[in-house]
Amino acid sequence: MNTTVKIYDRLCNKFNGILEISYKEYRMDGSLYSIGDEQFSIERHRSAMKTAWIMVWDGHSRNKGGYRKWEEKEVVRYTDRKALNEYAKNKYSEYALVQLR
Repeated sequence: MNTTVKIYDRLCNKFNGILEISYKEYRMDGSLYSIGDEQFSIERHRSAMKTAWIMVWDGHSRNKGGYRKWEEKEVVRYTDRKALNEYAKNKYSEYALVQLR
């Protein structure tokens, strides 16, 4: 089981097909663990790097149609969805529902 999750920021350097991307690594409780850079080949970047929207619902907000009114908290880039889901649920535990989209 992973105890940390890396959330990638932006492209730092691009040289001869190698991309260097900065990241922040968080513990599952949402506290910062480390900051660094990771190198990706262009193929690995395309296949492994995903983007997710962390959406939360407070348990009572509804729109005029009666549907849940979701609030967007973060847009993150990641490689491990299971770890990101656990991190998001722990970080936004005060909300009734937390989803990755």
